[in-house]
Amino acid sequence: MKTILKRKQNYEGSFKMGNILRVAHGEKIQMSLIVQDEDFVGVDLTGSILKLTVKRNLKDSDESAVMVKTTAEGEGITLTDPLKGSAEIQINPSDLDGVEAGSFYYDLSFVNEEDTERVLLIRADLFIIEERVSDS
Repeated sequence: MKTILKRKQNYEGSFKMGNILRVAHGEKIQMSLIVQDEDFVGVDLTGSILKLTVKRNLKDSDESAVMVKTTAEGEGITLTDPLKGSAEIQINPSDLDGVEAGSFYYDLSFVNEEDTERVLLIRADLFIIEERVSDS
């Protein structure tokens, strides 16, 4: 499986270079993604779980992550067109409250409905949190 992250028009202020994500405290981010197979066909995500974790250290457990987003209702990832592999990740300003600026690792995984298969879609890329720069 492959994952393609796409920018949305309402992506506010932050940017993506490769799979490096930069975000400043106080920003709201929405990213669209499409999970595709090796033939670039959207993977049916019906009943599946997508999980984004942001960790201080590469080997940290999911339980010690500084931020976790999943497709559970209200948990930050929405399946926008599950039959075609489309989803949207939303990061709210409050998701980073209490997290100091710095470099982190993030990964995005796919777990099937039976929780018997976990596939890393994006692994160990940088998630950089920056202090918000004031406009004054």
